[in-house]
Amino acid sequence: MCKWNNTKVLEVKGVPRDIDSCIFNLVKVFNEHYKTTVACCCGHEKQPSRISFDDGTEMILCTHDQAQQISKLFPPIN
Repeated sequence: MCKWNNTKVLEVKGVPRDIDSCIFNLVKVFNEHYKTTVACCCGHEKQPSRISFDDGTEMILCTHDQAQQISKLFPPIN
């Protein structure tokens, strides 16, 4: 996990962006091979990481325990 001021610069559509270093490689892969990101944050050890895309979708990266807690907020699928 990176600390709050540990970022790397990634150029997204010609604009330099500061990306938290712990999610930098993932954000870079999305931008190079999948779809464009518009915002991201590692969560700074307080919240799950998030990556927002230009199509309005968002990815939340969390631990297994966090995923189980989030799942409990929704009705069962079966």
